[in-house]
Amino acid sequence: MLENRYFTAGKALKLIFIGQVIALFVSIPNLGNLISMVAGITILVGIVKARKADVLYNRAFIMVLCSLGCSLILSMASVYFANQYASGDANAANIFMIVALALSTTASVFGFLQNFFIIKGTTNLLTDLQETALIKHGDLTWKLMILSYGVNILFSFLVLSLSNMVDVFSMVSSVLNLVITAVFILFLYRSEIRLLAENAA
Repeated sequence: MLENRYFTAGKALKLIFIGQVIALFVSIPNLGNLISMVAGITILVGIVKARKADVLYNRAFIMVLCSLGCSLILSMASVYFANQYASGDANAANIFMIVALALSTTASVFGFLQNFFIIKGTTNLLTDLQETALIKHGDLTWKLMILSYGVNILFSFLVLSLSNMVDVFSMVSSVLNLVITAVFILFLYRSEIRLLAENAA
């Protein structure tokens, strides 16, 4: 039974790992949306498969649904406020900026919780295997993610009053996100290898 859990989680983490690696290339011109979609689907499939291995992976799946809900509401709000602006409502653009910021911030929180539950579900399995080093890696990863999401949310609010600093905020945020994403990807890879190795033993 435990071996099946290890195998299920290992294969699922492999998909999440692949999805995260694909997502690194979203900045490629003309292919960004396609790459983002492929990465998102790959990660989602991985999370769905992982649900059988630990209950925390199921919570990660719920966070995915919540994040998608925010994106859907944002799309609907975009259309609504665009129509309002076209109808002569001069405040529509300003209101939309506030709504978009609120929804983006909420989606970021759900995004953090998604990764948090993936990490904690994985460390639950690694605890059974007494993989102390990997568990510490996982704990460091989600703590760094809190820092990253906190900084990104702070920058989102600061941009409203310090618009001339947009480029600086964007560069700092991008570098920080890239470093933490690399730490997360490494954790996924090491965990995947360890769990699959346990199943094969």
